[in-house]
Amino acid sequence: MAIEAVVARVRELGSRLVLVTGGEPTLQDDCSGLIAALIADGREVDIEVSGTLGGGALDDLPKGARRIVDVKTPGSGISEDQIDWAGIATLGPRDEIKFVCSDLADYVWSRSLLDDSRLPAAVPKSFSPVHGRLAPADLADWIVADALDVRLQVQLHRVLWPEQDQGV
Repeated sequence: MAIEAVVARVRELGSRLVLVTGGEPTLQDDCSGLIAALIADGREVDIEVSGTLGGGALDDLPKGARRIVDVKTPGSGISEDQIDWAGIATLGPRDEIKFVCSDLADYVWSRSLLDDSRLPAAVPKSFSPVHGRLAPADLADWIVADALDVRLQVQLHRVLWPEQDQGV
């Protein structure tokens, strides 16, 4: 769809908040143009990105967009040297850092990074279980036991529409 058509559809739906996500949105043609157009139309825009060097530059996204960055855990199969630490350093208090954990090892690794100087302290952090691999209750128990100052997040679309892999 053309950017103008997307903005018109969002306006038609009456959505004030728009989440740009799915795969790696910064690799799509003119993702920044879409975000800028939505912001210019009075929308609040959140964008979920991978936080890896293979994605678009985090600091190239239009000002005003809230960046939600998925710091890839070892269970993702992406090595730590592929994480865009320089881009993560540009995040501010409106943005968010997310760790998606597939098991206890991912949780322990993520927990160890909470005090790492590469992560801006003022940025909110969230932990999320990989759907179907880690029970949300287990992750919640670990967070509570360790008294972490993080949010617990589940993939709500997986809870509401478990049979759908796309289009939610």
